[in-house]
Amino acid sequence: MKIPPSVSIGGQEVEIVIEKDLAEYGLFCLDDMRITLRSADTDIMVSTLRHEMMHAAFAIGGISHCKPFEDMEEGAVRCLENIFFPAWERITTKPKRKTKQ
Repeated sequence: MKIPPSVSIGGQEVEIVIEKDLAEYGLFCLDDMRITLRSADTDIMVSTLRHEMMHAAFAIGGISHCKPFEDMEEGAVRCLENIFFPAWERITTKPKRKTKQ
């Protein structure tokens, strides 16, 4: 997958920028409507983009501004990443057919 220059989340255009020397894997800034990714292997950048898009969705949707959620947002994103998405992919990805030998 090629990293797009922007993505629409909740009807808002979010710019995607790739930086070589970013300290974190990725960041979302609501004020700038920007996701910044550290330049890395494509698989890492794709998973980081999905992670930051979840932060963006929580922020744009307003839930990240709720006081109890602020303290657990990173945990919620990681839960979706590590529990929900793998489960979803297991039911939506067709298994590879074994070929007869």
